[in-house]
Amino acid sequence: MIFSLTKFSAHGPLAAALVLAGTSWLSASAQPLQPSTAQLAPSLEAPVSVPSAETDELAETNKNEISTAHYADEKISVNYPATWQLKMLDDGILISSDAATPADLVATQIVRIAASPGAVVNANIESFTKEGSAVARYSRATIDGQDALVMWLAERPDELGSAIATFIGYDNETVLLFSRYAPENTTAEADILQIHTSFTDPAAPTAITAPNPTAENLLESDPTESSTTELTPIENTEGEVIFPANGLSED
Repeated sequence: MIFSLTKFSAHGPLAAALVLAGTSWLSASAQPLQPSTAQLAPSLEAPVSVPSAETDELAETNKNEISTAHYADEKISVNYPATWQLKMLDDGILISSDAATPADLVATQIVRIAASPGAVVNANIESFTKEGSAVARYSRATIDGQDALVMWLAERPDELGSAIATFIGYDNETVLLFSRYAPENTTAEADILQIHTSFTDPAAPTAITAPNPTAENLLESDPTESSTTELTPIENTEGEVIFPANGLSED
C-alpha cells in the first residue's frame, strides 16, 4: 500500500481530532468502522504497570544506552523505555512516561483499525483540519516491512500541544501509533520515534527484508518532506471517508 502525498502550505491547518475528548467528529457522509472502532483519547491518569516479557539495551539518539522493555502479543510487538508504564486498553495499548509534572508526560496509544491505510490517513487529515493544528513535517518510512507515514503535529489545542502520528499499512488494516507530548519536552521526540520504529506485527508476513528505520533516520529532516509540502486526502474504493472512531471517551 503506497501513501499518496502532494503539496500543502507551510501553515496549513492539520491536527489530531482523534484526541478531541468527548467530541463527536463524524461528518454526515462519513461511515464509522465496523464492527469495532478505535478510540484515541489516552487518559492522563497514571496507567497500570504491566511487567514486560523481556528487556534489552537499545542505543538512544544521543548514543547513551537505556534499558528497554518489550511488549508482545499475537498482533503487537513493540519496545519502550523500561521506566515507562504500559496499560492494556480494549482496542490496543497505552504506553506513558513516569512524569513528575503534566508537561513531562509522553503518552503513546497503539491501535489497529479495520480499514486500509489510505482511508485512515484520509479520515485523519480531514479531522486534523477541523482542529486547526499544523503539520511541522512528514516522512515516508518502511516499518515492519510495510509502507508507513510519520506526521509531526504542532500547535494542538491541548496541554500536550505536540504529537507524532505513525500510520502503518497492512493490506486492509492500519496500525496507528499516536504520541502526545509538550512542545518544551526536548527529549520526547527521540523516545517516541524509538517506540514507533520498533513496532512489528508478529502475525504479518514481512513485505520486504529491509530493516526498520532508526529514530536517528526520522529525526533528520528531509527537505523534500518538510512543512512546505502537503498531504492530499485519500478516498477508499467507495469514495467514503472512514474514521478510526465514531466518538471519543476518557479512560
